[in-house]
Amino acid sequence: MSMKKQLTLGAALAMALTTPALAAPKLQLTIQGDVEVAGKEEAEAGDKAFAAGDFRSALAAYGEGFADTKDPDFLYALGQTQKALGNKAEAKSLFESYLAGAGELKYRGEAATEAGVKATKGLVGGVVNTVGGAANAVVGVVGGLASTVYTAVKVNVADKLEAGAQEVAKKGDEAYAAGKYAEARAFYDQAYEKSQQGLALFAEGMANAQAGKGAEARAALAGFLASAPKGEQADQARQMLLAMGGSPQMMAKGVSIASKMAKEAKTEATNADKAFKAGRFMEAAKFYGEAYAKKNDAVALYGKGMAQYAEGDVKEAAESFKSYLASGGKLEFKTQAEAALAASWGAE
Repeated sequence: MSMKKQLTLGAALAMALTTPALAAPKLQLTIQGDVEVAGKEEAEAGDKAFAAGDFRSALAAYGEGFADTKDPDFLYALGQTQKALGNKAEAKSLFESYLAGAGELKYRGEAATEAGVKATKGLVGGVVNTVGGAANAVVGVVGGLASTVYTAVKVNVADKLEAGAQEVAKKGDEAYAAGKYAEARAFYDQAYEKSQQGLALFAEGMANAQAGKGAEARAALAGFLASAPKGEQADQARQMLLAMGGSPQMMAKGVSIASKMAKEAKTEATNADKAFKAGRFMEAAKFYGEAYAKKNDAVALYGKGMAQYAEGDVKEAAESFKSYLASGGKLEFKTQAEAALAASWGAE
């Protein structure tokens, strides 16, 4: 693990322990003694945040751990964290993904109970559904959707992008197929800059996930889902986003701030909202920035941060969210900004 990432995680943990805990009963979860050595720092950060009731920070830390190691125990912890947040469907999906893992799954029984299935040790991490008395194989466990978080899902997007982005996207496809994920993510990022098409964000997000870049994967996949919530790759994107410690709901409502802006900046804010809705997040970030320059209204910083996050510029987004939260006054989007800022932790 790089020193830079260690420092980032240390800062995240410090914030987790100084941020007021969400109102929730005291819960306990400890996986740091179970995970691979490479993931112990993230596991410790997640465990401490979870114990403090700061479940957003716990999600980010556990997601970073899974991105780094693909250790199934992180998925179990993510499932328990989503459960603590009251997100039952997301928790169930994560428990199913955990059960699709290989090796001695320490929490197999607990995860099977949480997922409403009967655990078996036949297929690698396989389970059998007994709901309603029917003994049917659970769809998406071994070799299906739930197991894709452990493997490199095939990505081939070049032919589906605009002509101007196809050449660089093809380089991304080739690098991804060769297991050169760091190169692939850079090419896909360029493809998005040229096309602003959500599919390029999907490819970038999957490459980030395979490259161990959890924060960057969360951002790109969230941006893709905001632009194409029912797209062909939406299910895969949601599954991977959850495994990276993200939340599919974070951008479900999009961004709409024009009605809250002063007259002087209404045109820029309206253009920004339209661009965001169309999935053209780079344009949206530019227009929100122009709106803020015309009228020093903090809400434009929130919009800019969300657009930057959706296009995968995690560090820039974090700075916008920090500026928004530090502006004082009535912060209508404080909860959303705090959630997005927590999801940004771990970015390099």
